[in-house]
Amino acid sequence: AAGEDMPKIETWPPCQGPGVSGGTTAERMYKANLVKVSGQPLGMEVDFMAERSVLPILFVSGGIAESWNKEHPEAKINAGDSIVEVNGVRSVAGMLQKCKEDPVLSLTLFRCLTYGHLVQDLENLISTKGCGPILIRLSWQDACVFNGQNGCPNAAMRLVGGGEYRFGANAGL
Repeated sequence: AAGEDMPKIETWPPCQGPGVSGGTTAERMYKANLVKVSGQPLGMEVDFMAERSVLPILFVSGGIAESWNKEHPEAKINAGDSIVEVNGVRSVAGMLQKCKEDPVLSLTLFRCLTYGHLVQDLENLISTKGCGPILIRLSWQDACVFNGQNGCPNAAMRLVGGGEYRFGANAGL
């Protein structure tokens, strides 16, 4: 189980909302509709990285988000949750643009999408599905086996019918 010795990712705070890691999508996904008021900040700090497909919320710092939280405790925006869609847009750059320009924001958020919760979800998957051995094999393949020398990123064989495909350790992939 993920314990106190679990690695921490500094920019991803622990989930402050309900402990629903491993729950269904319906349990973890929620909506928030924020109406911008002139001069009032949105009140959320997010961790932007172009490589991500979500905007992790670092903290709620007042403004419109805090007003939403007071009025909608059942759909409270928390640090550790992630924005997955803004006004129908799912790209990180597009979501940020919508947050800057649109007067009304329809947010789709996902609870507890942090490193610690990912570890818990993987542990749950491995224990319920018994897929530990295949995950280890895939990790090994990604790290060093595909070309027999120095690995291949993302466990992808590039040369079907030759190259890595003919390497014996890749049989069955």
